[in-house]
Amino acid sequence: APGWTGDVSTCDAGTTTSAWRAAVVSRLNLYRELIGLDNVTEHATLSARTQQGALIISANGVMSHFPPPASACYTEIGYNSSGQSNIAIGSYGTSSIDAYMDDPGPSNAAVGHRRWFIFPQLAVIGNGDTGTVPWDGGCCGAFGNNVMVFCEADNGGIDCFASGRSAPDFQAWPSPGYVPFELFPTSRRWSVSKAGVDFTLGVAFVTINGVARNVTSTTGGSFMPTIVFDGPAPADFVSSDDHVYDVHVSVGAATFAYTVTAFDALSMGVALCDAVDLNGFLGCPLLHQLPGRFNGKVFYKATCECLPHVSVSRMCSHMQ
Repeated sequence: APGWTGDVSTCDAGTTTSAWRAAVVSRLNLYRELIGLDNVTEHATLSARTQQGALIISANGVMSHFPPPASACYTEIGYNSSGQSNIAIGSYGTSSIDAYMDDPGPSNAAVGHRRWFIFPQLAVIGNGDTGTVPWDGGCCGAFGNNVMVFCEADNGGIDCFASGRSAPDFQAWPSPGYVPFELFPTSRRWSVSKAGVDFTLGVAFVTINGVARNVTSTTGGSFMPTIVFDGPAPADFVSSDDHVYDVHVSVGAATFAYTVTAFDALSMGVALCDAVDLNGFLGCPLLHQLPGRFNGKVFYKATCECLPHVSVSRMCSHMQ
C-alpha cells in the first residue's frame, strides 16, 4: 500500500500515514452521509491491530477471518482483528471501501460488508493496509486490507458502536436523493435495511420505475435485516443527464418507496482550476469544478486524479 512502512519478508506490520487513514475514513463517511448516517472516526489503536491482520493476508496470499496459527506472520492480534473486520486482498485504502460497499462475488449476496459499514450505531473503526503489489492469485506480498467494524474485549475496552446515532427510517444503497452514478454498485446489488423487519417473511416484491426486479437475498434477525435486489449499475448510465429511479419494495406488511436520482459526478467540459488543499493534501490539481448535488443540496464539488480521497463538501476522487 502507498506509504506503508512494513515488510512482509520480516513480518513487520508497519503502519500507514495518518493522512492516508483519514482519506479512508472520509471515503466511508461519504457513503454514510449520502445515506443520512452519522460519521465514523478512526482509532489509532484499532488501526495498529488491523495492520497485523492485513499483514497475514499479504504474507499468505489468502484471506480468512480465522487464519490458522501456521500462517506466515501469524499473531494473536492479527487473528483477532481478522475476525472483527471486513477483509480484502488485492486492494487497499479507499478502493477497498468502494469494494466493500459494492460487495460483488457469489459469497457476498447478502451484502454483509456493506451492512457493517451502514450500521447506524457504527462510530469507530480501524484501518490496516499492507503489501506492495496487486494480487496474482498466489503468494506473497499482495495488497491486504482490514477495516475493523466491531470491537471485542481484546481491544482494550474500545467500543466500535455508540447509542443515540442519527439514522433515517431505513438504510438504502444507493440512497434516496442525489447519488453520483460512479458510486452505484457494479454488482447491481441494491439493498434496503431496517431494524425490526424480517425480510424473510412474506412475499418480497421490488419494482424500479414500475419494472419488477429480481430479489436476490433476504435476511432477518437482530443485525441489519436486509433485502437485496437487482438494480442499475454504472454501465447503465449512458449519458450525462440525470437518471431518476423510483423504487418500491414490499415484504409482507412492510413497504418502502423512495427515489434515487443518479448524476454524473465526473462530467467534463468546464475550465481548469488552481490547486487546492483537501484535508491537508497540498497540490492536487483540479481537473474541473461544478456544482454537485447530494441529497438535493448543492455543495462545491471538485474531482482530481492525483489522490483517492472524497468528502461530501469537496470530492477529490480517483475511482478504482
